[in-house]
Amino acid sequence: MKQFTPTRLFAVTSVVAAMLAAGCSEENNEPSGNASNAAIVTASIGKTDNVVSSRAANTVWDVDDCIGISTSSVNGKTNYVNIRYKTNGSVFSPVPGAAGEDNTIYFQDKSPTTFTAYYPYEGANGTKPGSDGIIMKNLTVADQSPENLPAIDYLWAQQTAQSSDPKVDFRFSHRMSRLILNFKAGAGTALPNGLTYTLTQLATEGTFDTSTGEAKATGTVSKLENLPTSTIGRQITGIAILWPQAVSSMHLQLKLGDNTFGAALTFPAGTAGEALAPSTSYTFNVTVERTHITVGQADIDDWTSGGSKDITLQEARTLTFDPNGGSGTIAGDKVFESAAVLLPDDNGLTPPSGKTFVGWNTLPGGGGEFYAAGSTLTMPAGDFTLYALWSGDGSNKNKPILITDAQGMKDIGASHDSMGKHYRLCNDLVLNDWEAIYYDYGGGQGEPFSGTFDGGGHTVTLNGVKPIRAQFHSIGTKYGYFISLFAYIEGEVRRLRVDGQITVDGTDENATYHAGGICGYNNHDTVTDCISNVTVTATGKMYRLNAGSIAGFNQSYIFNCYATGKIESTATTQFVSLGGIAGSSNNRIANCAALNSNISGKDGQMNTYIHRITGSTGGNIVNSYASAILSASGDKGLNKPDGKDCDAKPAASWWMKAGRWANSYTLPSGGEYPLNPWNFTTTWEVTDGNLPVLRRK
Repeated sequence: MKQFTPTRLFAVTSVVAAMLAAGCSEENNEPSGNASNAAIVTASIGKTDNVVSSRAANTVWDVDDCIGISTSSVNGKTNYVNIRYKTNGSVFSPVPGAAGEDNTIYFQDKSPTTFTAYYPYEGANGTKPGSDGIIMKNLTVADQSPENLPAIDYLWAQQTAQSSDPKVDFRFSHRMSRLILNFKAGAGTALPNGLTYTLTQLATEGTFDTSTGEAKATGTVSKLENLPTSTIGRQITGIAILWPQAVSSMHLQLKLGDNTFGAALTFPAGTAGEALAPSTSYTFNVTVERTHITVGQADIDDWTSGGSKDITLQEARTLTFDPNGGSGTIAGDKVFESAAVLLPDDNGLTPPSGKTFVGWNTLPGGGGEFYAAGSTLTMPAGDFTLYALWSGDGSNKNKPILITDAQGMKDIGASHDSMGKHYRLCNDLVLNDWEAIYYDYGGGQGEPFSGTFDGGGHTVTLNGVKPIRAQFHSIGTKYGYFISLFAYIEGEVRRLRVDGQITVDGTDENATYHAGGICGYNNHDTVTDCISNVTVTATGKMYRLNAGSIAGFNQSYIFNCYATGKIESTATTQFVSLGGIAGSSNNRIANCAALNSNISGKDGQMNTYIHRITGSTGGNIVNSYASAILSASGDKGLNKPDGKDCDAKPAASWWMKAGRWANSYTLPSGGEYPLNPWNFTTTWEVTDGNLPVLRRK
């Protein structure tokens, strides 16, 4: 067996000569005997006059190394399959059969003959190696030991000859890929004897086609753990022979004491398209420092030359699974940045009393990024903690039902009981072809939402909203149309952002249409600390239109909200009420800002109410502002339907200015009604150049 070294360039010259028997006619294409037309196979290692070195340097074939030779002639007579030839160190000779059979290759005709050879030999004479000439192999750590590497260093050569010119020069080429890692101790560090390393995110199964020379990975992603290194002098080197494959996410890992380091190994896009190319060797110089490993620019040498890239190995980070009020333990792991991690379920955890597991979140309150069990996490930089999310039964605010998908939103309207429960949103959602949340208990009779909905600082995007036709007794016996996230609220909605587009297409000239980003109709409770970036567009014909960014009609309280987007109508109506916060309001709007880019509409045939805060009002507007770019009817002021002028995008200092937001207002009766001003410590945050965002918990 040949010794494998890091500097190996392997060239093999196989000379196949056939001498025709004396006295044979040149016109005779039949076999002329045995000894006189036998092929003579020799092999040399190193560079010769007519063969460029391509496999080994400073070494020779080891005695008993074997290659397999197959032939095929044009006339179809010189056909041999997988004939085993063995070297004595300089000359290759056929290996006799068990009973002494002659396995020599002879020319059987004068037509051109193709000679195909591969190394290392496998199988038996007369039978194609592997499965129909394809060798299948799963590379293991044992295969990567220095003494075993030649057995997976698949070689292939092909040449044509014929009896009139019998010399065959085989030039073997590597069919695999090779990775060389030269490890060096940095300042203040010492590398241990027997250093090992691990390669992950690569396929270890593959095939070698001995008829074409193609080697390729065929298996799924796997890893090679604790690969060996060898030491020559003071140089520690790891060598791995791998199946050619795409390796955009292949990782190198190295453990020193209790610390694990790693990085993605990237390969030259210019030559192989981020792949381990066949016949190519990649050399990386790895410097091990106290806190990290630096990998210098790759040198591509010895085999086929390629390109290079710089990489840096980073210390592995800790991924922790926090039970978050439950009990038990799920083992964490050391994970490298950008690595893909399949997330577990709650197996091993005991939930808090009365709660069930719904997934993982980056924040304990569910306000961060949500990950379902079985989903894939791309590991970020730094240590990372995921918190178990436990959903309650919704019986009170401390046991909310946690919503993580669109179906959870739909389920709010599933029953009379569900409309009165408590909910918390734990994920940003896109709702396609949405129908406003309500419960139909028969004959179009609607039940309003009377529970609480905590948006958790998340965003719901409305991607198409269908109108629902319903009748709610508290607003009369006539039915109406509701186009919004919630149809009708008699509960509380807070800490929610809604984006998207609502299109109202009036088809019923006898009905009222209520359109708003958060609710069509708000009655008897509060919408607070919310953002609406919803554009409402109305067309068609209808009796009355109430359209606003937060609510179509407000019969209750809207506090500490702001709106962007547009409110526009070309609908033909008897009555039209449009506003940046609410289309119409008969109660209280306080500490709000209408920052819409446009609020405009076609006049109603009977009455038209279009203002920056709310179109028509029979209630109170308190301490509210509107973008100065919006046209106003002249009814401006902190407590007026058009609000007080402000910038279209006020600075952070404007939002947080002391006294900006009222903490109470005086009722018409003379009493004081308390308000909670905007809280930029626990609920909101704002930076210059940006509008406020909701904090997540």
